[in-house]
Amino acid sequence: MRTTTSSGLAALQAWFAPALADRLPAHIGRLDWRSDRLAEFQRSSLRALLRHAVEHSPFHAARLAAAGLTRSDIDSFELSDLAQLPVMTKTQMMADFDDVVTDRRPTRALVERHITDPATKPPLILGDYVVLASGGSSGLRGTYLQTPEEYVEFGATCMRRAMAAFLAFGGQPADGLVIGMVCAASPIHSTAFAASVATGPPVRFISAPATLPTATIVDRLNAAQPPALLGYAGKR
Repeated sequence: MRTTTSSGLAALQAWFAPALADRLPAHIGRLDWRSDRLAEFQRSSLRALLRHAVEHSPFHAARLAAAGLTRSDIDSFELSDLAQLPVMTKTQMMADFDDVVTDRRPTRALVERHITDPATKPPLILGDYVVLASGGSSGLRGTYLQTPEEYVEFGATCMRRAMAAFLAFGGQPADGLVIGMVCAASPIHSTAFAASVATGPPVRFISAPATLPTATIVDRLNAAQPPALLGYAGKR
């Protein structure tokens, strides 16, 4: 998929629903895979990921070479070998961001400017990448790039169990699985990005940003009456 920053939201909304609908059946089918089939899928995907990292990321190519991992090693890499791989921390990822990413165009400076631009809704950079940010518990903001296709795969992975259960209880209505979501307010967070683009079947989110007063969140969800709720546990 390719779109532009100015028309990104409308283009993503129009593209996202059929793309998710196309991928969900396969993801739901994986829930019943036998362990040997799942292991083979994990093994082949891991090898493909390592090949891509070595060929396109200077950071990972150097680190994997230093760890003694050759191309022939990758071709025979097993899940049990994962402990041999060097761990990348968020601090390292952000410090070497320009060499970590597998596309030489996006830089940390460009991405930082993009996610702090209030006109970017949702954040799509260079017409090619979803940009998401998370501070987590460390206080260091991490920024993450995905193609729209990769994001939809992520979305299908997250939604497959809920959709499978939903279909088991009588099938899918015309407006799809409606989910009320207490989420972030900004689309640079994955929850708000999902709420921005998943506006039609097979999944439609009703957004209630956590920054709103609690009473407003309750009123919004009560008015929508979604059959499913998604949020984060918290404590006061």
